[in-house]
Amino acid sequence: ITKDGSASRTESLDQLRSELLSRIEAKPAAPPSARPSIVPGDAGGSLGDIDERKTLMNQRAMFEQLKQQFNDARSPAAVNVEDVSFDVPANAKEAELEEELRQVKKENIDLNIRITSLQDELKDKGSEASNLLKNSSLAQAELADLRFNAEQEAQAARRSAVENAELKEKVSASERELSSVRRRLVQAEEQLVRVEEEFKVVQVRAVRLEEERESF
Repeated sequence: ITKDGSASRTESLDQLRSELLSRIEAKPAAPPSARPSIVPGDAGGSLGDIDERKTLMNQRAMFEQLKQQFNDARSPAAVNVEDVSFDVPANAKEAELEEELRQVKKENIDLNIRITSLQDELKDKGSEASNLLKNSSLAQAELADLRFNAEQEAQAARRSAVENAELKEKVSASERELSSVRRRLVQAEEQLVRVEEEFKVVQVRAVRLEEERESF
């Protein structure tokens, strides 16, 4: 209960105490004619004196009781208005305060439930955030591995491209050399044919010369 609620409750108790005291003070006293005459040695006078003393004692006892209850209500130990009891019927203000207190208790319970729900939701969000952070860390590690592997593969691809270019250059050089060899081979074959033809001519001339020598 807040300080404003305690002040309002204390003010209400002050009003209730004042009202009760005013009722006690405003209670009409017995008229002189109604009071028995106090006559020494008279039994009726003794009874009237005793009744009047009882009335005063009852009023004083009620006042002391109200005073004690009022002090208890104002002390720090007084937390709930419902714990304070009077020997008088509850008025509309007290009922209104009790209703307000019940409403405050209900709102307090609702707030406690909401706070508990929010705390549970906060715990769930914290667990979810922790899992997301953990998954994010794993994803970052996997991404780093993928980048490393991709870089390795890219380097291997670049090396392969260089090797392929060198191989293509070698193949081109081999093809050029083979073409040159083929040309030289063709030239050699042509030269061989010419040599064979010349050899045949020489053989024919040799045969002729041999025949001419024999004819002489």
